[in-house]
Amino acid sequence: MEPLTAALIGGGTYYVLNQHLSPILEPSQVRGLTRHWLTTVCTRDPVAVSNLYAPDGILVGTVAQRIKQGPAEIRTYFNTFLLNEGICGNITSSITQEYPGIAIDTGTYTFEWTENGERVQVPARYTFVWRKTPKGWKIANHHSSALPE
Repeated sequence: MEPLTAALIGGGTYYVLNQHLSPILEPSQVRGLTRHWLTTVCTRDPVAVSNLYAPDGILVGTVAQRIKQGPAEIRTYFNTFLLNEGICGNITSSITQEYPGIAIDTGTYTFEWTENGERVQVPARYTFVWRKTPKGWKIANHHSSALPE
């Protein structure tokens, strides 16, 4: 689908085809971005994870008490979340939507870590909104919440 830009000139409306279309990713590419995020989470490096978010990115974290915005706030969330011993996860379902310069991945994943010597599993649902930026594809918005029991 090609976007149109509307302009009012001299009382008339004219539509101009956008000549600089942003890329539209394939569903497998969108899933690849989200898999890369999860692989980075498994490294337990909060700086590397927070660098995947846009400068104005928003995170509604699975265990966050409040919404985080921007690299510093997002990093503070992962500074705590990634302290869980052996934390990692896997994607269990994914539905994607692709638009020029924007890609959305909504699905489920399960996080697993060790707590007090016991393995803990937390199934959760997610939505990632990926946005094309001059520095590559970055997370503009990420919402994650534990699945209801």
